[in-house]
Amino acid sequence: MSFHPNNMANTTNTGASTQAPPPKFTVALAERLVQEAKLNVSVLPMPTPECPNAIQVTEWYRTELSTEFKILNIWNRAELLGKGGHGTVFLEHGISGVRTGETRAVKVLAYDHPGITAQQLASLRHKELLVSIFLSQPWCERHFVKTHSWFTIDEAPNLGMQHLLGDLGAVQLTPRGPIAPDHARVVMKQLLQALEFLHSQQLVHRDLKPQNIMVHSMPPFQDSWIIKLGDFGSLEYYSDISDKSQIRPGGTPGFVPPDVLGYCPNDEMNTFLQACKADMFAAGAVLFIMLTRLAPFGKAGMHLDRYAHGEMPIGFPFTYLNSSICGPDCKALVQFLLAVRPAGRPMASTMLATSNWLHGA
Repeated sequence: MSFHPNNMANTTNTGASTQAPPPKFTVALAERLVQEAKLNVSVLPMPTPECPNAIQVTEWYRTELSTEFKILNIWNRAELLGKGGHGTVFLEHGISGVRTGETRAVKVLAYDHPGITAQQLASLRHKELLVSIFLSQPWCERHFVKTHSWFTIDEAPNLGMQHLLGDLGAVQLTPRGPIAPDHARVVMKQLLQALEFLHSQQLVHRDLKPQNIMVHSMPPFQDSWIIKLGDFGSLEYYSDISDKSQIRPGGTPGFVPPDVLGYCPNDEMNTFLQACKADMFAAGAVLFIMLTRLAPFGKAGMHLDRYAHGEMPIGFPFTYLNSSICGPDCKALVQFLLAVRPAGRPMASTMLATSNWLHGA
């Protein structure tokens, strides 16, 4: 590898655009964008034997010069796409209006957290709504799942999102196996570009895993890989990057680094930087899984504690990355990302600028 893991200052992506920089994330800006994206809707139950909870969603608006209601689109919601800790996603079909014949994914924000209060639920929903709309703007939408609009049903925010092929685990890793190194390089570069943008905005994803990486296109069905990062239910905004309070644990077991779990020191980093380094560890776990279809530390990270304390066999888990799977530059990148201590993990901007493997060398 041609980079030093601590060389983070003044490092930029050499492929970056010369256009004016995007606006910085602020709560005030995100609030304004959220209001602009809000839709009025009415809901009609449309139960079927296959989906007794099916509904029809009608988007409408009222003109300034009239009290009449104008119908914009009508959607049928009759298929469940998935359910997780941060909400439920449905597939909707446009049956009338300007988006007739189109499909969209709609995420109903609901948090399956035991003991959560109504106030906490409202706060979590609002945070995810703000970030989802901000990351759907033209300056960054190529990196993230786009939320076109939103509305409320029974007080729950519903995010109207682009409908993609599925998540990386469901459409590739489970049915098709590991990803060839040349293809994994394309996916990894796009993932790091998304993280580079997030971190530049003082935003940290905190739950990076294959299930939260959505596939827009992939060979052999399309010419190339295009992925988008999604699910911002665990994301944090660090308004004070100098804060050194204890990091709040978050993420999925197997993708959370040892320092966040208290298995090793945090190298006296501020909370924001340590959180960024946690994203990088998760990115390393994703790359390892793409190349091998194996979890680097066993199911739910069961071997992570022993790995952090040097109690696993020498070379674990990198012995799985033999020469038939990836070359030395690729293996070294995974090793840096999965470093036990956060100081050993490069930032996304550093890797994008200096990694031989990412540049195809």
